[in-house]
Amino acid sequence: MISKFATRLVFLVLLVAVTNGCSVLRRGDPFANATSQLGRAKIQIGDTVTIADAVFSKSVQGDVMVSLYKGLPPALATVKLYPDGMASFEGFGKTWLGPRILAPAPMVPMLEAASLYVTESSLPNGKHTILTSSSRIETDVVKGRLRSAVVANTDGSSQIEIKF
Repeated sequence: MISKFATRLVFLVLLVAVTNGCSVLRRGDPFANATSQLGRAKIQIGDTVTIADAVFSKSVQGDVMVSLYKGLPPALATVKLYPDGMASFEGFGKTWLGPRILAPAPMVPMLEAASLYVTESSLPNGKHTILTSSSRIETDVVKGRLRSAVVANTDGSSQIEIKF
């Protein structure tokens, strides 16, 4: 027999799922009219290194999507950042969805690269290095536009290098 607590918990989870699903459906595709920028990316996860074309897209609502391609679609990997702090990752045999601050370590460099793209106009011009507790970030910004960025986990387990 299922307890009242378990029943309420299941109901709450379903209510949240339906509410979030409906808001996504009402919103439509945020990337339908997004601006995009092309670049080349070198991604290292563990001992595996991949070079790919990168498409950075930014919607007017503040959503950001980075897709990595080797030739034609489908994408090798796609990361999305949302203004509410949520993020998703799909690719390289992994899928993840949740609050950005809880992202698994191998996905952090791609999420940070997407975040740099969002804030590129506020980054200082020139070459800079930013150290956080989990990442080392190197940027080269010219006239408010990213020209290159390298984001690496401090333990060296994963890295992304992008040139625009």
